[in-house]
Amino acid sequence: MRRVALPLLLFAGSMLGRQALADDVAFFRVADEGSLTVTAARATRGTGTAATVVIVLESARGDRLFLRRAPQDGGGTAYQIWLGGPPGVTFTRSGDALLLEAGGRSVTVVEAELTRPTVACWVATLVANVEPKLLDVASALALLKQQSGGPPLDDAFLPIRLLWPLAPPSDLKPRGAVRFQKGPFQGEAYDRLAAAATAELGRR
Repeated sequence: MRRVALPLLLFAGSMLGRQALADDVAFFRVADEGSLTVTAARATRGTGTAATVVIVLESARGDRLFLRRAPQDGGGTAYQIWLGGPPGVTFTRSGDALLLEAGGRSVTVVEAELTRPTVACWVATLVANVEPKLLDVASALALLKQQSGGPPLDDAFLPIRLLWPLAPPSDLKPRGAVRFQKGPFQGEAYDRLAAAATAELGRR
């Protein structure tokens, strides 16, 4: 019985692992003709506006940016963005209003008001106090998006799109052409990204 039980347990464990990773996972990357590469995994659970989406972008040095979009039980949609550690900045959209929460502070704005200098300054300062590098990362991604000609950024990228006008010009200097490439890709690095994205799907 013991000889049979162990393989059965291993098989059951492997099936549970597959179910945990059964959410839809897609990959893409942006790379220039030098050493600049940004690789990303996008994990999705559910469909339509009820879907939870996590995107993990990783630089060639291993730095990671996380984006998480999830519907809220009380209505509205929360968009979290963070670098490496726990979520530091959250935008919650409810109708036309955006609630920005960062570092224990919050401000509610209408998206159209982000172009106003005073509002832009408030938001940029609040974000920079919690995630000092986030505006620079947003600026770099804006440059890569512009040069790569990749597809339009959808709703899951809302925090990045909101931060683009607030960020200083990027000092990133890609070498040669910048290309957007869509998966599937295979390899240990992509498995790790997929696992990181999937792990954040179930977090509340």
